[in-house]
Amino acid sequence: MAPSTCPSRSDRAFGPRVNPACRTFDFTILFEDVFFSCVPTAVFFLLLPFHVGVLVKSRAVCSVRSKLLFGKLATLAGLLITQLAFLILRSQKTAAQTSASLAADTLAIFGIFSAAWLTYIVHQRSLRSSTLVILYLSAIAILDIPKTRTLWAIKSAVGEAATMTVVLILTAVALLLESVQKKSSIAEEKRFGAPEEYSGLWTRTAFTWLTATFRAGYSRVISQNDLPPLDTRLESNLLRQKLVTAWARYDHQARHSLIKACFHANLFPFLTAIPPRLCKSVFYFAQPLLINTTVSYVGDVTADTHFGRGLIGAWVLVYLGVACSTALTSYQSARFVARVKGGLIGLVYQETMKARTADLGETTAIALMGTDIERIGFNFLQIHELWASVIEIGVAIWLLEQQVFLACLAPVVVILISISINVPVSRSAKKAQVAWIERVQARLRITTSVLDDMKGVKMLGLPTIVSNMIHKFREVEIQTSKIYRKLLVWNVLLSECPQNISPLVTFGVTVIISLYWKNGSILTAQAFTAIALINLLTTPVIQLVQLMPQLLQCVGSFERIQEYANYANDRPLHNGSTKFSNLANSSISLHPLSQALPARDDNHEKHIVFLRDSSFAWKKSKTPFLKEINLKIQRGSVTVCVGRVGSGKTMLMKSILGETVCSRGPALSRVSSVAYCAQQPWLEHGTIQSNIIGVTQYDSTWYKTVVGVCQLDVDLQVLERGDKTVVGSKGSNLSGGQIQRIALARAVYSRKDTVLLDDIFSGMDAHTVDIVSQRLLGTDGLFRKHGLTVILVTHSPKLMSLADTIVALEDGRIAQTGSPEALLANEGYMTKLGLVLRDEEASEGHAENTGISRVESTLAESFISAPATPDDTNDIPDTRRKSGDWSVYSYYFSSSGRWVVAMFLISMAIWIFCTEFATVWLKWWSEANEDHANKDVGMYLGVYALFSLFGVVAIAISCWIGIVNIISSSASRLHSDLLISTIRAPLRFFTTTDTGTLTNRFSQDMELIDMQLPLIMINYISTAFFAVTKAIILIVFSRYLATMAPFVVVLLYLLQAFYLQTSRQVRLLEIEAKAPLYTHFIESVDGAAAIRAYGWQSQYQERNHKLIDQSQRPAYLQYCIQSWLGFMLDMIVTIIAAVLVTVVIIWKHKFSAGNIGVSLVSVMTFSSVLMRMIKAWTMMESSIGAVARVKRFVAETESEEKSNRETRAAKDWPSQGNVEFKDLIAAHSSGAEPVIKGITLSVRPSEHVALCGRSGSGKTSTILALIQMIETRGGQIIVDGVDVSTMLCTDVRTHFNVVPQEPFLMPGTIRFNIDPFGKAEDEDIIRALERVRLWVIISEQGGLSKEIDTAMWSAGQKQLLCLARAMVRKSKVLILDEATSSVDGETEAIMQDIIDTTFKDCTVLAVMHRLTHITRYDKVALLDNGRLVEFDTPGTLLSQESRFTSLYETSGVNT
Repeated sequence: MAPSTCPSRSDRAFGPRVNPACRTFDFTILFEDVFFSCVPTAVFFLLLPFHVGVLVKSRAVCSVRSKLLFGKLATLAGLLITQLAFLILRSQKTAAQTSASLAADTLAIFGIFSAAWLTYIVHQRSLRSSTLVILYLSAIAILDIPKTRTLWAIKSAVGEAATMTVVLILTAVALLLESVQKKSSIAEEKRFGAPEEYSGLWTRTAFTWLTATFRAGYSRVISQNDLPPLDTRLESNLLRQKLVTAWARYDHQARHSLIKACFHANLFPFLTAIPPRLCKSVFYFAQPLLINTTVSYVGDVTADTHFGRGLIGAWVLVYLGVACSTALTSYQSARFVARVKGGLIGLVYQETMKARTADLGETTAIALMGTDIERIGFNFLQIHELWASVIEIGVAIWLLEQQVFLACLAPVVVILISISINVPVSRSAKKAQVAWIERVQARLRITTSVLDDMKGVKMLGLPTIVSNMIHKFREVEIQTSKIYRKLLVWNVLLSECPQNISPLVTFGVTVIISLYWKNGSILTAQAFTAIALINLLTTPVIQLVQLMPQLLQCVGSFERIQEYANYANDRPLHNGSTKFSNLANSSISLHPLSQALPARDDNHEKHIVFLRDSSFAWKKSKTPFLKEINLKIQRGSVTVCVGRVGSGKTMLMKSILGETVCSRGPALSRVSSVAYCAQQPWLEHGTIQSNIIGVTQYDSTWYKTVVGVCQLDVDLQVLERGDKTVVGSKGSNLSGGQIQRIALARAVYSRKDTVLLDDIFSGMDAHTVDIVSQRLLGTDGLFRKHGLTVILVTHSPKLMSLADTIVALEDGRIAQTGSPEALLANEGYMTKLGLVLRDEEASEGHAENTGISRVESTLAESFISAPATPDDTNDIPDTRRKSGDWSVYSYYFSSSGRWVVAMFLISMAIWIFCTEFATVWLKWWSEANEDHANKDVGMYLGVYALFSLFGVVAIAISCWIGIVNIISSSASRLHSDLLISTIRAPLRFFTTTDTGTLTNRFSQDMELIDMQLPLIMINYISTAFFAVTKAIILIVFSRYLATMAPFVVVLLYLLQAFYLQTSRQVRLLEIEAKAPLYTHFIESVDGAAAIRAYGWQSQYQERNHKLIDQSQRPAYLQYCIQSWLGFMLDMIVTIIAAVLVTVVIIWKHKFSAGNIGVSLVSVMTFSSVLMRMIKAWTMMESSIGAVARVKRFVAETESEEKSNRETRAAKDWPSQGNVEFKDLIAAHSSGAEPVIKGITLSVRPSEHVALCGRSGSGKTSTILALIQMIETRGGQIIVDGVDVSTMLCTDVRTHFNVVPQEPFLMPGTIRFNIDPFGKAEDEDIIRALERVRLWVIISEQGGLSKEIDTAMWSAGQKQLLCLARAMVRKSKVLILDEATSSVDGETEAIMQDIIDTTFKDCTVLAVMHRLTHITRYDKVALLDNGRLVEFDTPGTLLSQESRFTSLYETSGVNT
């Protein structure tokens, strides 16, 4: 009620505070009309056109026949009428009138009308409610509260007060209805998006759209399908397009152009986080002002109680503002990061599809995706803190000057010193991080190479060698990272020092000013306001100093991505269409048969390939290998390319595809619609059917035809899952012949006009080659019937005879070209290759009628029960996914060293004690000054300095131990455990586990363990100590708050428990969701040439987009879940602050000003500390999932080294080479059918035995059983009297000499690849290389110390290198698995001579398909369906009607 002494015009003054004689603690009506009515409505009208402009471009998505819309409009109509009534009432009475009342009420009416109109439009054209309307209604609802209070306080304005109360209620109802989802009104096809797409502003701010996810995560184990879908505006296809479009406006070679384009493409999402972040700063800086006011209020005995109640409201409003603004900033930042990551990963993949091997440098796509982009995303979450920190530092200094005068310069000096030192540290950290990432990349490159061919690693007995090699790479990586981490310690120290030193120097200068200038002292209100402001000053300084190196690292990562994207900057991206770019002066021209070509000249009309004096190199920096190539290939013809090993056949094929560098002549144009089979066929980790179909539509009739033509029908009948059998990584579940036939089937199924086949028949047996070649290349073959152009590389004389034209290469030049008949007549180079014309009908008939059964005993058959998906989905038990596993922490700390961890905890505790107890000491000091100014000031300042300096020392020690020592130890130990378990796993593990899944463990999991997890753990421990200390201080100095402590603790426990049930699972899903993306990247890199040839880039990019979205889904959700936790913690702190201030206001006489100052300062920082602690704890629980995955993998991955294998081989074993198979039964796994069925075979010392038979007859399985790579079910294998099943598997293999079918070469020098055990002299290595005729090439490239570039070596040359490795390695038993499959006849003869001479005294077991030199072997073992059917000398078997005779004749050796 207004007192009678109230001046009549007090409410017509601007105020803002009304005369206390009228109302205590209230605003003037004029102030309320201007700022609470006119200003928010004016801002609403200002923003309205922009919002309408966006809506005009949108289509209708909702029905206007909606109960919700009716309710909204009805409420707003009621509000409009009530507001009009209020205007009429005010115009009739003068008590509540001001000079702005008419304008305020009129604007309010128009504002409500506009809001109603906008609500109608938005309901029709948007999936969610209008953010602008919600903000407007929220603003006027909050501001109407003090207006209503004011009117009720005026006795003569009861009618206006009642009307305003109705306005307030209707505004709140309208706001509530506007915040309700309108999903039921949305068109059916639009209802299946992400829940946030339909959520209003406050629903998104409070993250209530996550409720269903939290409920699911708490109640059960969730999978990827339980997560809400990704917002359509975050889909990677859209993000990549925007980024590419934005980058197109910049010079791609210009420095930082990619990062500029990234911000340009995501400018609006970036800007949307700025307003809430500014609001957050405003609310933060209101806290020290409230502390000053509250402490002064407690110290003022005559203070008005109404003022105290207003303080309670102010504290609640400020902390609610902090909670909402922080949540909105986090939400928008998470969306910005998701957009950046989605666009960058899409860009990297796009450039991967464009770049040839010749274009690529050292940077790999996997390293960019797994390391650089992940770090960009992690650091960009805090990007808005960078600019906000600068603003907050300036404001804090200004406010501090108001409290301590010139002493405010003291912390500024400390800050400037810290920043000036940190700038060079940040630059050095950027360089150190680049060096670290390069080491990570080197380790991943060698790791991926090894994981891709574990069969070769195990066959050669190299697990220990490659394990040691990878471990050395890891140790080098860790040592390199130490430089960065030591700089990180300096960074942390420089960022934390101002927190300890700034208060010291500030109060030190204040004491000097007080003693020698102003004759004052540090009083309680001043001290705690100053300490609060110093906290607000040092917090942004810490953020700024820590963010600087992190963001500079992001710049470095952007530079690496930009460099990678520029590898293929000058190459066009083919989109899979059938259009070709044919330049008039191209040195190669290719044309599709089905396309009408422009009239050019006769050559281009008749020929699909036309080369004119062209030269090609593998790299831009290399000299051309193919020189002066002149070649014409007619449309519809079959051209066979032949030549010795290393003559340039594969390079010619790659040059036709445009995969090499044209060093002479104009830039090449390239066809985008070619079926291509590489020499080492490319298969994806999918089913047989998916590999054959590729990205084309399924046509059952054509599919059956293709399967039959490629003779896969019999294989599919044997397999339990048929064409749904998973082929495994790189076809690891299949035989070599099956892999080639599936790749061939894909080429046929694609129906391309041009087919390039690079030695695709080399792994098939002669019978299969005959049937498939006749069905495709014969007179009535499929290729001939459809008039396709075929270019085939082969060493087979039979296939040469099917050619229309033969091109013979020698030393990078075309030696001869012509028809088979013409070349035979010339008796030149082709005669040496054994070219013989044959009778196709006789050959066809013979091929179809042999005595060998077609039962495939393959790896695929053995793994018919193998899962079709990676094992990661089940590698952690269900309950542990929800509840976690405390033993993981013990495992992690033991890997770090328990004494080191103990020292870290002690130093951390000292740091926290020194930092927090200084506040208590300041209370005692300020209270002493209240009684006796500046008494014992030296003692108080000295002790305060002691706490500050000890705190700095403790920071340095704890950070050094945590960041340098602990990380180094744990990183090495955990990687070693993972590596050893992987290397020791049996072969069947690698045939059923996706390579991408394993790569993800060595990349993503190690990234978490190396960087994120340790820092999160350090952050958690420090914040936990801080939180406990602050809680103790709050309880001690605010006694009544102690009663609330148990409830807060219980609430926090329940909150983190509820949160973790979901967060832990989502984190695991995030890690697992990246495995398919890694697999896709790896397989796409391996098959990039084939993908480009087929013209499938757009389809593979689309597949990549889906996988990115699948991996982004849990990652983005994890960000949002963490932001929800932050919001809930802020709300809890709001409650604590409200209770504390309420208690203080009600019982202020029971508290001292000092106690209140300590408590309020603690509450102010307790909010952020509590949030950081719970966040760090939950992030640690989520990130510890990487350690749990390692621990579980180590514990559950089967080792091939069984406990019963205890026999150690003698150093010279096998000394003779006597090998006996005694009724051997073997299978690839315990639950699989046997692939070896009772073989009994005795091989005498120095005897050379050829293992023959059809593809899948059990030849390779036999030698795998010998070297203990498959499981022995029965019988024995005795080598020189020792049962190999009693020996360690690795021990067996290291004593045998193996040349595998797929040449295995590792990244490293030539010397290392030839002599991985390091036991041979260089002279021996050179002698071996001279025997295989490779030393001249190697010496020209730089000798034995030159790093091997496998891309520049043909498959035949690689096999020769493997043979040279066998020559250097000494063993009495030599195993050859199709060692001559990829070489020409002349080279095969050389290799056979080496086998006959160099290995004359060795026992040789040779798996053979090519029987040219079979008679040079002592014995032949013919296998069929896993059984030994014939065993005798070649002469004996050939002299009778044997199955071997039939197989020999089919091979065409004697035709």
